[in-house]
Amino acid sequence: MSCALRSTMSLDNGTNHVLGVDQADPAIVDTAGLYFFRSKDGGAAFFKQKGPHDDHHAFASNPIAPSTIYALGDGGIFSSSNRGDSWAQDGAGISNVLFYDIAISVTDQNLVIGGPQDTGTLQYPGGHTIWNEHSPC
Repeated sequence: MSCALRSTMSLDNGTNHVLGVDQADPAIVDTAGLYFFRSKDGGAAFFKQKGPHDDHHAFASNPIAPSTIYALGDGGIFSSSNRGDSWAQDGAGISNVLFYDIAISVTDQNLVIGGPQDTGTLQYPGGHTIWNEHSPC
């Protein structure tokens, strides 16, 4: 059996890149692409939200504090401690980086690894605003 995943939502002119479900409240579903949308009814209806920057490429929620979410895109990395009601830019020390993916440690909320466009892997060890180039070897 073969299956294909495709979006049937006509949001963002078909450019919805990422989808996330709130870990504490599964009725809250976020989707982002050019714009940021939220559903509070499990995905039955989506409403445009004020996102941190146009053109989102990834987002994640903090597994230890699910109300904290991160949005990444060509504007940098942003965080919200209130599920996206307000945003702060977390990119001091990062210049012109387009993140495509993010991973947050389930055991250490200060350990964040991001995958920027064409530039390897960056690691945020917590405690300051400097991201370091990550090398697995």
